[in-house]
Amino acid sequence: MESKRNYQLDALKFFFTLCIFLYHARLLAPAGGLARQISDKWGWFGVHFFFIVSGMLMANSFMRHRTEQIQEPGKAAVRFVVHKFRSIAGIYFISFSFNFVIRFCIELHAHQDVSALTTLWKLILGSVPELFLVQMSGVRQIGVNSVTWYISAMLLVMLPLYYFLCKKPDFFLHVFSPTAALMLYGFFTQMDNGYFDQNDCIGPFSGGVLRALCGICAGATTWALAQWIREHLSDRKYSTKLTLIEVLFSVYLLLVWIFPSFSAHLMYGALLPIPLLVAVVFSGKSRISALFQMPWLRHINRLSMLIYFNHYAARQLIMRFDLWLNRPYLQRYLLMAMLTAGFCLLCATLEWLIHRCFSQKASKPV
Repeated sequence: MESKRNYQLDALKFFFTLCIFLYHARLLAPAGGLARQISDKWGWFGVHFFFIVSGMLMANSFMRHRTEQIQEPGKAAVRFVVHKFRSIAGIYFISFSFNFVIRFCIELHAHQDVSALTTLWKLILGSVPELFLVQMSGVRQIGVNSVTWYISAMLLVMLPLYYFLCKKPDFFLHVFSPTAALMLYGFFTQMDNGYFDQNDCIGPFSGGVLRALCGICAGATTWALAQWIREHLSDRKYSTKLTLIEVLFSVYLLLVWIFPSFSAHLMYGALLPIPLLVAVVFSGKSRISALFQMPWLRHINRLSMLIYFNHYAARQLIMRFDLWLNRPYLQRYLLMAMLTAGFCLLCATLEWLIHRCFSQKASKPV
């Protein structure tokens, strides 16, 4: 009998996407309030989770196509990165356009003594690195859709890492990745300025690149751990133990997640086990995975991407134009959610129309 797909990882992506949404929405809440204290860590560790998943799926993709790609590792790395971006290119550029228009309106409103043409030209020049996804190389001038720094950092780091994975898979998965991930994670922990920011530069490396390197290497290690679970704990007698481990880790991480944040130094150590939970989930050997096999869950990954790419535009509108300024912050959260839903719907519609247009042109005989 054909096994059903497990969408538990997609559900986790959706959860962390909502956490990133609430992290950015926290600026709508009163300074020093409980909402800010709770969500202060959600942004950093939400993105760290996505880096872990990206690294895990990179390793999984390589191992599935290993015999085909090992012959030309450089070209294989380029193909992988290009394919990775093509899967999100439509949402990326459409949401970039939304944010560009909003940023232009904000700049016009803030600098009324400057001509619209000058403002537009400066915005175009400043957005070139982001348009070509290289802002995390250090040439970032402005943030049109600031959340896309994650995509830039991920692709920049994946290109050499995938080549390294092709050349030395055993060394990369079992030696380099866990060592690099732990060393960088320890480095972030010892920083004295709170959560290590993507714009903090250490020599020639942006903070975003270092965070991507840490997370993707942790993800590759997570894949190796998940594979070990599949190979050595596949018997049904282990499923109860794995389920218990997953429940305990989930409860622990959730408690850390929802309690007000302490120092970043303490939170780094407290949330270190995230890759262990992801490994158990990805292995599919826990009984909890059976709860995430409903067919409708296949849409949740797409929804997560739409929310991630479009929520920043909603926050920009609310903050820069003081929308609902005197309303309670929960109502401003609701407004941000409604605007995000509108942008998501518009983005999905435009992407569908563009895809349909190009499909019709491609189907016409020459």
